Amino acid sequence: MDTNNPQNAQIEKTVSLLTQRDVILRQTIDKIKKNNQKQNQYILATLTNIHTQLTTLKWMLQIYENNALSEGDEHYGDFEKLSQMVFGIIDQVKNISTTISETDN
Repeated sequence: MDTNNPQNAQIEKTVSLLTQRDVILRQTIDKIKKNNQKQNQYILATLTNIHTQLTTLKWMLQIYENNALSEGDEHYGDFEKLSQMVFGIIDQVKNISTTISETDN
């Protein structure tokens, strides 16, 4: 290209500027991706911890329900409600973990 021609010089300047912006945008996108990946890893680790604790709670509730109360006890249904809530929360934690894992790939 003839750089003595003002139009060609302007085109080269524009191309150079766009190339520089492209590099900056790609670097910014890479940083955002890395930050999102780190955040997702932290969230997944936290969800795993929560899942483990909820599973322990679920089993403890079942043990108490089976050993501590008879079906005739007025609080027997409370253990069932607690167990159902824990099961629901565990399912939600699994769903969130799955969603994050799928979007991270």
